[in-house]
Amino acid sequence: MVAAVEHELITKFNTTLEGKNVLALGGTGPVGQAAAVIAAQAGANVRIIGRQLDKAQHIAELCNNEFGDGKITISAGADADKAEYMKTTDVVFATGAAGIELLSAELIASAPHLKVAADVNAVPPSGIAGVDAFHNGTPIQGSNSGAVGIGALAIGNIKYHAQNRLLKKMINSDKPVYLHFEHAFEVARDYIKANASG
Repeated sequence: MVAAVEHELITKFNTTLEGKNVLALGGTGPVGQAAAVIAAQAGANVRIIGRQLDKAQHIAELCNNEFGDGKITISAGADADKAEYMKTTDVVFATGAAGIELLSAELIASAPHLKVAADVNAVPPSGIAGVDAFHNGTPIQGSNSGAVGIGALAIGNIKYHAQNRLLKKMINSDKPVYLHFEHAFEVARDYIKANASG
């Protein structure tokens, strides 16, 4: 998901994750945590959003302490304050439970800086209004900032290819190979670059 968002930022907005304001909606789960850490390591200002602020704060601290190595600062926010955060948000990751809309059409229309919104939910309704599971850099209808959406099946395709490459790396090694989500990000980036150029 993060690699796909980065690709859209580069190709459609001539920018990167560096310095971007990112919201990880439903970000207290494992997918949201991994996406938050990867985006923060790429230089983004990440905020994990949850229904319960204390849980989101605990998860943000955990991500900073376990994966940040003193180099990242992920913050937390409450879902109730989402409208305020959207005023300065560039990127949204919707990583919550399936079948729950985390970002409404109204909030998308009110976001003046939104560039890319990615949704890992393939079960209707979409986690992000107007983002279909098949969307792959598709303009989000109703976005006044020209934002594009990436749906769950487009993300899933990249995930499948990244996992395949990582598995081959493990199979073809004579020594144990220890992989984590940062390795998956690197492989996903490489897959997208190779696929985009050829």
